[in-house]
Amino acid sequence: MMTCVSTLACAALLVALILAAHRLIDAIACAVSRRRLRAKVAAWTPPGVSWIARQRVVVIVNPNAGAGWGDCVYEDVVRPMLRRAGVEHEVVRTTCAGMAEREAAELASRKVPVDCVLSVSGDGQLHECLNGLRGGGTGGRTALAVVPAGTGNGMSDTCFGRGSDAFEALCSILCASGPTPVDVMRLTYPDEPARTPRHDLHFFCWAAFADHDYVTENGWRWLGPLLKVALAPLYVIAQRRGYAGTVEFEPAGALEPPDPEWKREAYPYSDAAALPPSPHDASLRVLEGPFWCLAVGNCPEGGSATLPVPRARMADGGRADLLVCRHTPRLTRWRCLQLFLMMEKGEHVAQPDVAVYKTRRLRLYPRGGAGHLQLSGQEMPMPRGGVVQLDVLPDDQLLVF
Repeated sequence: MMTCVSTLACAALLVALILAAHRLIDAIACAVSRRRLRAKVAAWTPPGVSWIARQRVVVIVNPNAGAGWGDCVYEDVVRPMLRRAGVEHEVVRTTCAGMAEREAAELASRKVPVDCVLSVSGDGQLHECLNGLRGGGTGGRTALAVVPAGTGNGMSDTCFGRGSDAFEALCSILCASGPTPVDVMRLTYPDEPARTPRHDLHFFCWAAFADHDYVTENGWRWLGPLLKVALAPLYVIAQRRGYAGTVEFEPAGALEPPDPEWKREAYPYSDAAALPPSPHDASLRVLEGPFWCLAVGNCPEGGSATLPVPRARMADGGRADLLVCRHTPRLTRWRCLQLFLMMEKGEHVAQPDVAVYKTRRLRLYPRGGAGHLQLSGQEMPMPRGGVVQLDVLPDDQLLVF
């Protein structure tokens, strides 16, 4: 009995030491990053002409983004650069989940709506801002921009290049000649008309991808950004869970010929014509589960140095990339790990386990009621009626990048 207690005590002490070391590493990395950013801002020369300087701008800051990084980014980068560029702005600091959406809706409902909302956070707050503006009635007329301060920052990686920091992102925003129209994904529940549609610019996920986002954004936040990002993929791979369901989607675009020497810019999309048509709608094609992962990407970068759909484009005429990986006996845990490691450069899409299709709309019929649905890491309710629908709306939102 005493041996068991001693073993548990040693294990608890080891975990505490690992967490303490991790927090110390986080603190040191944060201090180094702040010093580097301040040096860049001090040496920066504002652009002569800036579109955003002539607009009504509101900055929404998530102080808790990236384990407290959001406030640092605003104070060290955003506020001084906007002031030196002559950009007058209001600032709103959020205190809880959902506040950014409420504030954006209030901004949109003003008699004179703002021209641009600048989100200082990760992908989740940008999702809230987008839906708040639409709920407030401005649709896509109010421009959005993002300065990365979160953990994954997939939208920032897409807009400004992988690994771009807050300084580089804001430089690009300040030098932009104006906003660019981009496509928007709209999630609806056809059998539940009372539900409000949700919109997103980044990713819709189900199965393994959604499980990953759920643990990183909910139960594992206390681990800090570095540790949760490292452990979450291993957790999902260890589970190797299969999800029953059916996908119906509308193919979009001409099929490309196979490229025997695959590279990121020219991988072949899967042949949707080889799939059976839907019994409900002949324009749709059917994929049957079980699935290990499913994602619809409006952007190539998924965040945290991953490239789930390398050829997705934000402005693609109302088309997005559907990525599926079925759960088969061949898909061992070792194979899952291999595919995950390939995702850093987007090489997984050329593997026989993975299929990628261009699509304009999709219907997902998850069975069993388990699992999660996610838009940019934000939890969406599972359908009570058995189906969710995703439509890609062309050029439906203005984005500054």
